[in-house]
Amino acid sequence: MPQAPVLTVSWSADGRHVACGAADGVVIVWSAADGEILVSYAHDGGVAAVAFSPTGPQLASIAAGELALWSPDSHMVFKDAVSVS
Repeated sequence: MPQAPVLTVSWSADGRHVACGAADGVVIVWSAADGEILVSYAHDGGVAAVAFSPTGPQLASIAAGELALWSPDSHMVFKDAVSVS
């Protein structure tokens, strides 16, 4: 469970996954079927948004100028710095 206030929540289009992003930068993805945590990773600041792809199970999260992409197929998290104008 998140240790800080949850700022954003998203369900996958197929209903199999739910994700939340918290004020402490933590993103958690659960299996909606059994509540098992599939992945947890951290940003350097509060999570502004989490969103699943409307056409697949990939998740994007953004916080403190950092974009992260997660795929349940590989269970890997890819992070990159972004600038917002």
